[in-house]
Amino acid sequence: MYNNKNIYEQICRRFCDPAKDTEKIFNEYMLCLNKASKQPASIREVVLEIGGRAVSMYLEKRKERLEKRRLQRKQRKEKK
Repeated sequence: MYNNKNIYEQICRRFCDPAKDTEKIFNEYMLCLNKASKQPASIREVVLEIGGRAVSMYLEKRKERLEKRRLQRKQRKEKK
């Protein structure tokens, strides 16, 4: 039996669509981190999950860019 009240569907119904209103999710994520959110626990859980994934993806991309720069610098030094 399908539960249409799962927390991922509740966030769209009760708060906003994370794919369409990213700024609202970001602002709420910051409130959740600072323990200042007034949203119910079901919303906060999803906001923290979405925000955590976004931060992880950002850090991974940043790490890849830094590694690429290091390799480019190393190659330039080897050419000289």
